[in-house]
Amino acid sequence: MASNLGLPLSGGYVAVDVLLVTIGFDVARSIERGTDRHWLKQFWLCTLGRIAAPLAVALAMVALYWSWHDQLDEPKIRAILGAVTMTPNFFTIFGGADFPAISHLWVVGIVMQFTLLAPVLVAGFRRSLRPDRRASALLGVAAGLALSRLGFLILGIAEPASVATNTLTRLDGLLVGVAIGLAPTAVLRRRTPVAFASPAFAGLMLLFALGVDRADMPAAAIGIMVPLAVGLTGLIVAAEAIGGQQQALSATLDNLALRWLGERAVGIYIWHYLFGFAIDRDGLGSAGDLGAGSDPGQWPGFSLFVVRIVFSLAAGAASYRFLELPALDAVARLMRRSAEREAADQGPTDDADPRSDGVLVAPSLLTSSKWGSTSGMAEAGS
Repeated sequence: MASNLGLPLSGGYVAVDVLLVTIGFDVARSIERGTDRHWLKQFWLCTLGRIAAPLAVALAMVALYWSWHDQLDEPKIRAILGAVTMTPNFFTIFGGADFPAISHLWVVGIVMQFTLLAPVLVAGFRRSLRPDRRASALLGVAAGLALSRLGFLILGIAEPASVATNTLTRLDGLLVGVAIGLAPTAVLRRRTPVAFASPAFAGLMLLFALGVDRADMPAAAIGIMVPLAVGLTGLIVAAEAIGGQQQALSATLDNLALRWLGERAVGIYIWHYLFGFAIDRDGLGSAGDLGAGSDPGQWPGFSLFVVRIVFSLAAGAASYRFLELPALDAVARLMRRSAEREAADQGPTDDADPRSDGVLVAPSLLTSSKWGSTSGMAEAGS
C-alpha cells in the first residue's frame, strides 16, 4: 500500500507471503476450535460477505468512471468480471486484462481463493494423517513446491513476473501456515527454534526496507526470496503459537492503532488505490513523486501522499461501518434463522450446545473482533 500511495517502496509482494502464512494458520486454528457442524458454512458466508460488499461498490464506481471518462470496452469488462468472480489473478495471467484502477485486486483474489481452499486442505490432512505427522507432511509439500519453482525459474520455464501474481506459486505459504496451525503444541515446542522469532521479525522488516520487488530481480533470486519470506513468517507464527515470545512480539503488535487498522484493513486495501488512480488520471499529481509537482496545476508530492493516506483511512472506516458490518449482520441473521428452522424440525433436545443460540460465530482472520458486540452476537475471536 505504501508503494501504491507514492512511497519509493516495492516490497509489497513480501507482504502477500506474510499474509498467506497467517491465513493458513488462522483458518487451521479456527477449524480446530470450531465444533459446530454449521461452522464451515458460516465461515465461508462471513468471508464472502466481508469481501463482497465493499468490492461490489468499488467495482461499480470503477465501471461508472470508465464509462464516463473513457470507454468500457471488452478488455475492461473482462477485468471487472475477473474482480467480481474474485479470480483477477487468472484473468491477468491468461487474458492480459490488467488495468491500473483495479490491478491491486489480484491480491484480493488470491486471498479469497486460499481462504476458501484452506478448510478443504485442513479437513483432508486431519483425516488422513496422525497429528504428529501433519506438520512434517505439509512442510514437505511446501518445500517441494518451493524447490520446483526455483528449478523452473532457473531453467527459464517460468516467467519471473508470473511468480508475483500466480496463485499456484503462492500455495507453499498457505501450506506452511496450515502446518503450524494443525501441529500440536508439543511438536512445535520440539521443532521450533523460538529464539529465532525476533531475528526473523527483523529479517522481514529488512526485506520490506530493501523494497524487494521480485519482478525486477534475477530468476534465481526470485525463487529464493519467496520461501525466505515464507520461512521467516513461519518461525514468527510458530513461536507465537507456543507462547515463546508472547510478551515481547505480541505486546509490540497488539495496540489500539494496529487493531483499528486490522478491523478496517479489507476496506482500506480495496479503496486505497482507486483514489490515487483518479488523481493520476485527472493530472493532479503522480504516484511515486514526493517532491514538488512538475506542473503548476499539480499538487506537491508529499501533500498528495498525505491526502491519499487520509482518504484511504476514511474510506476504510466507512466501508467497515456501512458495508462490511451490515454484511456480517446479514450472515448472522441468516444462520440464526437456519438454526431456528432446524431446531423446530428436530424438536427439543437435551444435548444442545449451551454456548450460543445454535450459532457458533466463526473466528476468522477476515471477521472483526468487535462484530459480536456490534451485532448482538457472541464475541468473535480474531
